[in-house]
Amino acid sequence: MRNKNFKKLLTLATLAISTSTILWNSESASAQVQSNVIQELETKINQQLDLELNQFITENNLNVEIGGASISIEKTALQNYENLEEIELAIKKDIEDFKKVLSNSSISIEKSKVQPLLEDNGTYYTAVVNSSVPGVGWGYIKQDFKASLTSTKINSITFIGSSYTSGFTIGRWTPNYPYEEISSDKTTAEINMKGTYSYGIGDFTYDYPCTFMEKVKVSNGKLVHVNPNS
Repeated sequence: MRNKNFKKLLTLATLAISTSTILWNSESASAQVQSNVIQELETKINQQLDLELNQFITENNLNVEIGGASISIEKTALQNYENLEEIELAIKKDIEDFKKVLSNSSISIEKSKVQPLLEDNGTYYTAVVNSSVPGVGWGYIKQDFKASLTSTKINSITFIGSSYTSGFTIGRWTPNYPYEEISSDKTTAEINMKGTYSYGIGDFTYDYPCTFMEKVKVSNGKLVHVNPNS
């Protein structure tokens, strides 16, 4: 009798282990399928994102370049949305909102509030990206620099630190590096601020590497804004 009971218990234990193994394998396979689906959608969107954004920038004559934009999708999106089509529609809406931020942006130049430690022949300025975040307010990306000028020429530009933000911005701005391009005749220059906008909305994380460009020239012994398309 004891042997029969032992055999029954052994059989039940074996069945329980087999069922658990099947369930674990099934859940593992399901998780892998979900991961693959998310990865395929990310790849599809990221492959065309730079092209879409830069086409928008070109059509609207904006003073910015974007390269290497990317979107990350959390696996939880599959539980929070009915299907992949809804996920894609939500992402498209977020991208359209970012386009509005870009189109509401402008770039200007102003005399800097930076106080030099020593008096010299340079003039201090701040290049400013003015960006309107819909429903939030105005935010700014700023880059301080010193310009060495004559009455008509730009001899040199020296940056002071990295670009930084103030006010309300769409997300976190991570500065990369600034650089200048002075024309061969030294009559104009382009101030370039490189960095990345990063922010998360729900199940999605967006990274937009940007270069904002401000073109300047000398007028009456000081730097002034120039329309880059002129």
